[in-house]
Amino acid sequence: MKIKTHQGIYLFLASALLFGILTGVALPELFRMQEGTYAGFFSLYGMKKIQEADIALWPIFGYLLSSRMCTLLFLWMSSYTPVGLWLHLLFAAWLGCSGGMLLSLFALRQGAQGIGLFFCCTLPQWIFYGLQWKKELQLFLSRILPREVFSADIFPYPGRRTRIDWIAMVLYCVCGCAAETFLGLWSVKIFLKILM
Repeated sequence: MKIKTHQGIYLFLASALLFGILTGVALPELFRMQEGTYAGFFSLYGMKKIQEADIALWPIFGYLLSSRMCTLLFLWMSSYTPVGLWLHLLFAAWLGCSGGMLLSLFALRQGAQGIGLFFCCTLPQWIFYGLQWKKELQLFLSRILPREVFSADIFPYPGRRTRIDWIAMVLYCVCGCAAETFLGLWSVKIFLKILM
């Protein structure tokens, strides 16, 4: 598959993301990661336990940062391979499926309140993750569709602009992990207190 423009690649990625969301919403059971039921989280007992839990945040932050950085590194390195575009499309579809599955699950269990809980679980960290993915896509596009602007950015000696984009991409990832750990868990607890 040969795509000649940035808009074409963005359109393919947006289509993969939308397809993933629709599939995740329509078939949430298809993407469950393990056996078991999600009912325990939504029970009154489960919600009360989450509110009262004293969670060690720094180990969670370390785990999230290492897993997100591994994914980011994998996506960035894939841009140097012939299958980079396919891996980016697969990642967009998987991301959409995960989000769609959670949205449908929360809405089915809690209705409108479940949709609010979904946004508590995804905001504000996904603002930073979205900015991080945008930077990664810019670096990816600079590799597969070189322009005159990127002519000095030749591996392994990237230009100043590319180095700034790398730093910004990593900083967005760190900010997203911090928001997910410290703000995300706090907002879920506050939302559950309002629900109870």
